Amino acid sequence: MGTMTLTTSSSGFVNSSHKPHLVFLQYYFPPMGGGGVQRILKFLKYLPDQKFRITVITVKPSYYYAYDPELLAEVPKHVTIIRTGSLDPFRLMYLFWHPLHIRKQKPHFTKESGRRIRQIASKFFCPDSRILWYPFALRKLKQLHQQQPIDVLIASVPPFTTAVVATAFRKEFAGRIILDFRDSWRENPGFPHRPSWLEKCALRQEEAALKNADGVIFINPYLEKFYRQQLNDILPRHVTTIRNGYDPADFKNIPQISSKRSIEHPLSIGIIGTIYSQGTRPLTLLQAVQEMMEVNPDLGKSLRLVFIGKWAPEFLELLQNSSLMKITQLIP
Repeated sequence: MGTMTLTTSSSGFVNSSHKPHLVFLQYYFPPMGGGGVQRILKFLKYLPDQKFRITVITVKPSYYYAYDPELLAEVPKHVTIIRTGSLDPFRLMYLFWHPLHIRKQKPHFTKESGRRIRQIASKFFCPDSRILWYPFALRKLKQLHQQQPIDVLIASVPPFTTAVVATAFRKEFAGRIILDFRDSWRENPGFPHRPSWLEKCALRQEEAALKNADGVIFINPYLEKFYRQQLNDILPRHVTTIRNGYDPADFKNIPQISSKRSIEHPLSIGIIGTIYSQGTRPLTLLQAVQEMMEVNPDLGKSLRLVFIGKWAPEFLELLQNSSLMKITQLIP
């Protein structure tokens, strides 16, 4: 496995004559919440500011299933945040709702984020509906590069539009780009089905992005292995995996949990994240627990299943119609 490094040599990623300017291209950013948001946020928090000048280019307020304004306080003061407009459906939804004050209401967290809109968008946009953010993000990148030359552009995907923007920047300015894959672009069971011509279009864009990238970061070794099997010939030389970790600061005030298992202190199994209508349903876990309870009915007295995040209506219906609902807790 090749290792990825930011070097100050003239043949490396950055110019040694000045403090390297790192720019993160990230659609999902605080006050949005969620795992994809926090991954980049923690990158920003722990990158040494004495070594790098750091900028984030993101979108102005947009419709999203989760908001966590407190995350903004975690953005280091030395990080410059630049927000742009967009004509993508989720940004337009926000603009439409803003004058009606509907945006102040909490979204229905238990459903997939804009599921119907995602399904409609999958029939028309390549690689995704955020492609309508493309001209705004690229124009802002060009302006920033003219004012403060960009040494390394790190595009976080999905949305995969960020990789398309980064590729266009790379071709025009020969800048260095790194793609941070938090999810698979191809053969992703969590994405809505789309027409074959759109699928081919997205695959061409993916290959172009990988061919033009100077480095790729994968979120786990399984995703890296998948891409090495599928597209090893066009992967750049610098490829590595950086898993989602944890921030010790988030665990400072966590209370001690009793090790005793009883009705008052049951063993809780947490299933955290998004459960889509296909692809990510933990059916094996549910089947295993259900079979264990059939053998030992008293197990339900000392066991809890805790779903934290958001889930598709079909999965929620499946859960509600099962005997496991009496030991299940749903937390948006």
